[in-house]
Amino acid sequence: MYKLLIAEDEKIIRNGLAKGIEWERAGFEVVFLAENGQKAIDYIRKNPVDAVMLDIRMPVLDGLQVAEILSKEYPDIKIVILSGYASFSYAQQAIRCGVSEYLLKPVKNDDILATMSRIRQKIEQERSEAESFSSEPELLAVKGIKIAGIILRAKNYIDKNYMHALSLTDMSDYLQMNDTYFSMLFKSEMGITFKDYLTAVRITKAKSLLVNEEIKINKVAEMVGYGDYRSFCKIFRRETGSSPSEYREKYRVIPE
Repeated sequence: MYKLLIAEDEKIIRNGLAKGIEWERAGFEVVFLAENGQKAIDYIRKNPVDAVMLDIRMPVLDGLQVAEILSKEYPDIKIVILSGYASFSYAQQAIRCGVSEYLLKPVKNDDILATMSRIRQKIEQERSEAESFSSEPELLAVKGIKIAGIILRAKNYIDKNYMHALSLTDMSDYLQMNDTYFSMLFKSEMGITFKDYLTAVRITKAKSLLVNEEIKINKVAEMVGYGDYRSFCKIFRRETGSSPSEYREKYRVIPE
């Protein structure tokens, strides 16, 4: 079981989340309940956790402040925001803080479990990749750096920066590698070009944002790294077969 910390200032909701959801179905166990963000950070600094579920509005440290600290000090911890505020600014800040999922209250238990199952799969994938990298020391790149390690660093960098203008040169500069060599290496290891991988990440994030009707589609485009709305719509249709508005209509969340 993976370890989950829940931070929620309302006791009824906090206990309801802990006891009212069959967390083991998603592969998690709740190891700590925090009534504010500071207590969550204090616990994490002494005890390892794999994921956190944070309310946005909390005393001392709010959920976004906690997320910002975790993204810098514990980047491997997966962050889920549970909020009653369908605010574009909140969602935008959450993305900048490396939040994996943003859920709006009220949310059904099955939706929470589905979200945490995705989080578990991501954790397992990353750990499996890390183990395979460490078990294949013969895969070395320039200056003794492991090829697999370079790819993992590249993927992590993309996951944290896809919302910004991100070019092959930016990526190569970050890794201190030649553009052509990195491009060849990424395609060889991933079976997909850097550009196509970045597009796939952005479109996946866009899908998760489009179900929230409070966020305008042109804002969704900006939040996933597309400054030009028309380009976003064209690429989204190419990748999904639907326009952003058609996708929203099909998968939008209808409040209870």
